[in-house]
Amino acid sequence: MIKALKNDVWHETYIDLLDQIRTNLKGYTQNPALTTTHGSYLNAWYCGRQPKAGSRALPADEKVQGKKKAFLVGINYRNTPNELRGCINDVNNHKAALKKHFGYEESNILVLSEDESKDNWPYKKRIIEGFQWLLQDAAEGDQLFFQYSGHGSQMTDTTGSEPSGLSDCICPLDCDKPWPEFIILDTEIHKYVYDKLPSGVKLTALFDCCHSGTVANLDVSRQLKFGPSANVALAAPESYRGSRRMEAPRDVSQPAGAMAASALACGGSAGGGQAMKAASGFRKAVQGNSGYADKMVWVYSGCQDDQTSADAYEDGQYQGAFSWAFQKAMAEHGWSMKHGPLLVSIRDILRNRYTQIPALSTTSGEYYRRYYLARRSPLKAVSDGCS
Repeated sequence: MIKALKNDVWHETYIDLLDQIRTNLKGYTQNPALTTTHGSYLNAWYCGRQPKAGSRALPADEKVQGKKKAFLVGINYRNTPNELRGCINDVNNHKAALKKHFGYEESNILVLSEDESKDNWPYKKRIIEGFQWLLQDAAEGDQLFFQYSGHGSQMTDTTGSEPSGLSDCICPLDCDKPWPEFIILDTEIHKYVYDKLPSGVKLTALFDCCHSGTVANLDVSRQLKFGPSANVALAAPESYRGSRRMEAPRDVSQPAGAMAASALACGGSAGGGQAMKAASGFRKAVQGNSGYADKMVWVYSGCQDDQTSADAYEDGQYQGAFSWAFQKAMAEHGWSMKHGPLLVSIRDILRNRYTQIPALSTTSGEYYRRYYLARRSPLKAVSDGCS
């Protein structure tokens, strides 16, 4: 703890201090905890010692100097056995928030869903084109945003690189055709998005689907921090709970190879599951990769790797539980929150209603202190000691 405070010149918020203490204790079995009477207090300064303007403990000016672009994908899979109800509402709600609160213009927002013209239905080919549109002409100072709401899944790993023997994927509208030709694998998201992100470009991504806990596999993650709670029994239609997990076709659903079977078998043993988690999924592609050191990426996930994201009914409409909690947390804080406290607030809203526990990954621990989509309100700027 003393080391963590010294590193930030004795200025630290409670939530950042806890995260830094845990980082300093890597290699030890203990895992410190922090309890408070209100979630918002986690963002208060430790012992009230607020840094002065210019202190290195404060994030740099986050004003967006370049253009803002957003690519949103919401898939309800209408009239199929895998139909969902809230994914299109998720992207419509976030599009409205991007325009109203974060300065995104209609001409720089691309939405793919079954509510759009058929040219913009979220088939795999069109989603890949959307990734290319999002990154086209991206330059230092730009702020990019991507949201996916729909089914996630896993299929047999054909590369031999996944210890679990399974590759994570998202499921476009045409995923009823042969896999993997008509799904988007974790490696493809890296190929078309993260790998092509220029230095100095900010990317924020939201995945409200299953198997999204390490969807980005970046170097720093805030994942499971408290135990799941039981769902609350509610009356219809509020009792609606759908899973955003799609089962893979039988011929590509099994883990690949004897090594994978062994890894799965040891998942519940001491160290086995953690070792598999550290090496597999999207995260493997970038861990230790110096090419990602200068990338500014924040990726929110609707649940942990072993959980399902709920398709639900909240506030009078069908929507993803994670997407609903995300919007609710932001609205309750004037649409201006740092990433770390935002994650805590989302979890607090979901607790006791849903079992899923969202996660956040980024390329640097310091980025948890940055404001979501760089929106620091005048009031928050004053409270941070900045003019």
